[in-house]
Amino acid sequence: MSGVRFAESRSVSSSCVVEFVQHSVDQIVLHAHARAARARCPHCSRASGRVHGRYFRRLVDAAIGGRAVVVELLVRRFRCLNGACTAVTFAEQIEGLTTPHARKTPLLRAVLLSIACTLAGLVPVWPRCWASGSPRTPC
Repeated sequence: MSGVRFAESRSVSSSCVVEFVQHSVDQIVLHAHARAARARCPHCSRASGRVHGRYFRRLVDAAIGGRAVVVELLVRRFRCLNGACTAVTFAEQIEGLTTPHARKTPLLRAVLLSIACTLAGLVPVWPRCWASGSPRTPC
């Protein structure tokens, strides 16, 4: 796999930065991280900037030009600063790209849902299916 570095980091969305791209004949890998310095606790909604740790998360995205696309995202775990909150730590989520425990991007989930609905003979209701972001949303 050969790596291509951008002269400067490029933003995929307002909340995510792609640091560099690796590509091969059959795969494209985007290495990215969140732009924000803080994240909100999903339990109490309090913002935290205290990083507890980091890990890489791999998300499969819709193919481009017949090549598989993978987003390798550096995710930070934050410590919740609210002493009354049940969550001690939480992982940041990037709006429009990640949901808890998901291994596919919302775009790929929508494509797969559309294919499944078509094969099942159902007509997908795009606004409802797309907006929920849930892989289990009925059409």
